[in-house]
Amino acid sequence: MLPQILTQVTLGPSEQVLIRGKFMKEEQKLPPGTIELIKISTKTENNYQNIETWRKRRVGLTPLAQYIKEKGISVKDLLGTKPDIELVNALAWYKSRGGPKLQKRMKNMKMLCGVVLSQFSQMNDVNNSPLIKTFSKGE
Repeated sequence: MLPQILTQVTLGPSEQVLIRGKFMKEEQKLPPGTIELIKISTKTENNYQNIETWRKRRVGLTPLAQYIKEKGISVKDLLGTKPDIELVNALAWYKSRGGPKLQKRMKNMKMLCGVVLSQFSQMNDVNNSPLIKTFSKGE
């Protein structure tokens, strides 16, 4: 069963040529038809997901959420032009706390938080920033 659609916007015909990616053929186009933007309830969508998948997705985000709460960082600051600085600070904070399986948890945190910050911030690839790479070498 699909999640309930809250709103739907028609964007028009798809005649746009996509940017060539790693596994794409040259001049590959979007499928013919109209493109529609659909807003669904994330709560409903989460109910349809496998609980194991959901747990794996959020495992690296919990320490970042704890860091944000403890330091009182606003989401606007986190998703600004330099989210890699906040991620390195969060990783250093997490490293100072120690604990079992620290290396594995820090690797998960770096990877998953970097992906999330890349999706929502102005920086395209947080994990490949020089600051993150330098911090990772020093671990």
